[in-house]
Parts: sequence; structure tokens; C-alpha cells
Amino acid sequence: RLVHTFNGVILLGIGIGLTGMYGGLFASYQYGTPPGATITLVFVSMFILTSIYKVLVEKK
Repeated sequence: RLVHTFNGVILLGIGIGLTGMYGGLFASYQYGTPPGATITLVFVSMFILTSIYKVLVEKK
């Protein structure tokens, strides 16, 4: 778990959603790629990074 409270889950979800959406739109504009695919790629990348983070934190 990345956060331990309900409010933390809500705020983290909002933060991840906004970051993925705006990051994907920005990258789409910069690289001339389709926005839907770029936003999806950003969210998949964020999922992979948080999964790696979780594995590294649990090893300690």
C-alpha cells in the first residue's frame, strides 16, 4: 500500500489521474502522437514504476 488512510487514497488517486492525463497530453503535443495512446502509455508507465517502488520498499 502506498498510503494508509482513505483520504490519502483519494488524494493519491487524484494526483495520479491528473499527472497521467496532463503528462500524456503534453507528451502527445510534443511528439505528435495520438493523445489516447500516449495517455495510456503514461498510465502504464506509472503503474510499472509504482510496482517497482512497492517491491523495493517491501524488501527492506
